Amino acid sequence: MISPRTLLGLVLALLLTACGDDAPPGTWSTAVRRLDGVPVDRSVTLWFGPDGVRTAHTALVEGGEAMVVDGVPGPTCDAVEATWGHEFSDVGTESGGTTAFVGPQGRRVAYPARAPEGSRWIVDGTPGPWFERVWPPTYSADGAHVAYVGERNDRVILVRDGQEVAEFESITGVGPGGWPSVVFSADGTRLACVERAAEGGRERAWIDGTFGPWFTEVRLPVFAPVGTDVAYVAIDGPPQARMRIVRRGTIGPAFDDLRHPTFSRDGTRLAYYGRRSETSGLVLDNVPQSDGHTDIVGAPVFSADGARVAYIASVEGGWQVVLDGKPQATHERVSALQFLATGDVQYVAHTGDLHALVRGGVRGPPFEHLGPVQASADGSQYAYRAMMMGERRTSVVINGQVREMGDTWATDPLFAPDGSAVAWVVHDTGKAQVVIDGEPGPLFERLAPLPSDRSLRFRDARTVADFARR
Repeated sequence: MISPRTLLGLVLALLLTACGDDAPPGTWSTAVRRLDGVPVDRSVTLWFGPDGVRTAHTALVEGGEAMVVDGVPGPTCDAVEATWGHEFSDVGTESGGTTAFVGPQGRRVAYPARAPEGSRWIVDGTPGPWFERVWPPTYSADGAHVAYVGERNDRVILVRDGQEVAEFESITGVGPGGWPSVVFSADGTRLACVERAAEGGRERAWIDGTFGPWFTEVRLPVFAPVGTDVAYVAIDGPPQARMRIVRRGTIGPAFDDLRHPTFSRDGTRLAYYGRRSETSGLVLDNVPQSDGHTDIVGAPVFSADGARVAYIASVEGGWQVVLDGKPQATHERVSALQFLATGDVQYVAHTGDLHALVRGGVRGPPFEHLGPVQASADGSQYAYRAMMMGERRTSVVINGQVREMGDTWATDPLFAPDGSAVAWVVHDTGKAQVVIDGEPGPLFERLAPLPSDRSLRFRDARTVADFARR
């Protein structure tokens, strides 16, 4: 680990930097930079793009309202519509209300606008087609592509990168608020959704312009992490519901219950939970792996090379991890199962109100709350936020070592790109500061809008950035 080198804090008008490599720990200096035109009396969306800080906020202009992105007003409309919040870790919002939808890596930004003609999405300053109603966008993993759904003349229309690509009677919704859901493949080249018929309610998958067969119900397709493979769960019935996996257009064997289809990381294998009257348990590539009854909790997980598989099973006396078909220790409950780069597994074991990280078979200290486990880029280090709620005590655990933060609230820790440092934000009685390897930086009134927001980031191995207010 290294001592603090540089802190970059955006305080709506203040850029804060620390001293150089030879500065003693905890030494900081400041320099001023103003973000002209960013209001403090309305909702402001702040995020880090590839080339630095980006901003978006609404503004009253001649003829109506506009969204101002990076200081440039977008097209004028009657109103920039209130949105449904945002799910992107790259975004910080200074107050509630209208926010922009920012894509992964901060390159693209979209927002809905309303006028007498209806509603439309404006993406990177370019207006899309008009609709009577629009739903939030979906970005590809790399942020290069964006898709959304609009309603016009009792038809639902799918738009990809500004072009209308398909028309449906209805699209099923599984996202927040139940809005119509679409999904990109990992590389952003493929797009899928599920159409529902207006009469009868039967459903079918739509994948890149090709429809699958009609079923009573179809779940949202799942793409492989690499390659072009895709699969989905299809259900037929009554009188007896039968569930099958449809993969590459081929309908698999029938089960009474089928859940959690999961591809291996290389996209060559598919695992899921399947139950028939005589057997239940893990199914690999449509072949049941058990001749008895095993109730699987949650999705199975694969090792990086796809050769090994693990899952959580509900057994008498609790839950246990099953690794390569071999049961491990039994706990009251288990969650957050994953493979490590070493080939070992990591998970959280729950006992009553206490939770402990189990990593490579070694159980860590118990806490009443555990944040998500963060890993360094090479997977050799790990860190997480932990709390004892009744004692009002927050800790950050780094590679098994507990760092007590006292009666404060800390964000999830973050590793430098090369794993040489780890940083987090501490909030305490109206003040906030970045901590790098245990060394606290300057105090602010607030760093990021809420402790749960993930705007903190390393710009490089020696520079940490976050949004703040003084």
